[in-house]
Amino acid sequence: MLLNYFKIALRNLQKNKLFSVINISSMAISLASSFLITLFVWDELKFDRHHPDGDRTFRVYNIRQNDDGIVSYLPIVPYPFAAYMQKDFPEIESAVRIMDTYGELLFDINGKKILQANGIFAEPGVFDMLTLDVTSGAGRTALEKSNSVALSQSVAKKVFGEVDPLGKTIMINERDYLVTALYADPPEHFHLKAEYILSMSTLPFLRDREENWQWQQIFTYLKLKPGTDPNVLESKFPAFVEKYAYPKIKSVGFTYLPRLQNIKDIHLQSSHFEWEIAQRGNAQTVYILSLTAIALLVIACLNFINLSTARGIKRMKEVGVRKVIGAARNQLVLQFISESIVITVVGLVFAIVLAQLALPYLNILAEKELFLPFTWEIVMTVFLFSVLLGTIAGSYPAFYLSRFKPAAVLYNKQTRTGGTALFRQGLVVLQFVFSSCLIIGSMVVFSQHDMLLNKNMGFNKEQLVMIPLRDAQLQNYETTKREFANHPGVVKTTVGFGVPGDFIAGDEIIDPEKNKKVPVDLFCIDHDYIQTMGMTIIAGREFSREVPTDTSEAFIINETAVGVLGYNSPEDAIGKPLHWNAWGRNSLKRGQV
Repeated sequence: MLLNYFKIALRNLQKNKLFSVINISSMAISLASSFLITLFVWDELKFDRHHPDGDRTFRVYNIRQNDDGIVSYLPIVPYPFAAYMQKDFPEIESAVRIMDTYGELLFDINGKKILQANGIFAEPGVFDMLTLDVTSGAGRTALEKSNSVALSQSVAKKVFGEVDPLGKTIMINERDYLVTALYADPPEHFHLKAEYILSMSTLPFLRDREENWQWQQIFTYLKLKPGTDPNVLESKFPAFVEKYAYPKIKSVGFTYLPRLQNIKDIHLQSSHFEWEIAQRGNAQTVYILSLTAIALLVIACLNFINLSTARGIKRMKEVGVRKVIGAARNQLVLQFISESIVITVVGLVFAIVLAQLALPYLNILAEKELFLPFTWEIVMTVFLFSVLLGTIAGSYPAFYLSRFKPAAVLYNKQTRTGGTALFRQGLVVLQFVFSSCLIIGSMVVFSQHDMLLNKNMGFNKEQLVMIPLRDAQLQNYETTKREFANHPGVVKTTVGFGVPGDFIAGDEIIDPEKNKKVPVDLFCIDHDYIQTMGMTIIAGREFSREVPTDTSEAFIINETAVGVLGYNSPEDAIGKPLHWNAWGRNSLKRGQV
């Protein structure tokens, strides 16, 4: 019986080619788009699900507010947070501090030099806190001593080949490190790309930061004791910073409030953070894409329903004849649903082909390595889903067509549809609403993407290449610049500590007229920076070699700083005094804008 239904369904599809092409194409495109969206969403949701103690592992972040009202979300906190939190809060089982290496480091082993990114400084407990599997060496003590390094297996193989690196010495950024541990490559869906880990005790300047509640460069992770309510612990943080931090930072011009972020939420809930080193996704994007996939399937079903019911008049006599010769209504319902299932399954086959063809482009766009999982379980699940989708899409047309009465149909008396026509019109309106929402949403996304590509950023980013310099190259950077300038493809060269849009050092400047300290993002540049970057001076002038005092006395500020410092206009800021305690080294630079 069922085989007969499917044979009839195939004949009807062949007979009504235009109807079949429209419905199959609609199903194929909707299913293919939904498959790709599902792959992306599922991949995003897999991040940091491998931690056995993930439910009680958290990262501390700060909500910082300046006196001017600017609010920033920072995943970095002051160095003393970890020690003082462990002392004050017995709910904390352990704490680990991490610091980024900020760029690639130069590995040198027996003259073989490799630039290696994705490194971090960390305390010894990092392997347990972040579920890193130590395969060789003593994980608990591997990073206790200064100048110790733990390598992932892939980095160890890249640097040492097949030689066991444990106990060997490697030069990293012109400093010798002892390899004390090897660990398995972190999982793909881990928020940190920690390919090698340097001992935190290697950084001597941290000893001076143990009571510094202003300097924020440290990522701090906490593992809470079983049964601890993180919300209750978090409610104690305001009193914590009021006690230790505020007496030292309020006078500087800002305050902050620590919060807890579960390790499983870092990937999707950190898109608004500054100074973030984690692999970031976006929860809002996941939600929107999920709704889009559902909307596409709904549109495909509505399209099928509308087309099927519109063809109902042409099939009235077929229904009447079948009923006259003894067909029951439930048999007709099964027949029409079978046709819907056939359309959906055929659309599924084309959808898989379309998804496979489009997948490489999605991987390029999303910077992922997604693939269609052709396992038996997945294939059966997708097939059953398509059958269910076909049943849902075909149910209303099936019941609508099967209700015609033989006598009325055969004698052309089935002319009024009553509420059914109104319902069909409602479905058409609903289909247009969903389609319009998708079109408008697509236009918004494209316009946002176009803005990101073409918005004036205040500098010329085209044909601009940034090369990190090593200590030897920085000792005489003018010579380094001349060497690069000798290349025929280089038009201009400059050296600067920081570029727009990248990590920029935070510090404070002093307005001596108002006796006010102002936190700012600050970077040092040479005389050629403004021209090379294509920036525009709107008041005053750029640094000049003809004015020797520029090196020790001149400041250049941007339009935002004009407002923050309280000047009426860019022209009003020219000549105003500014002081800067250069990186907190008691070397006060006294100058003017």
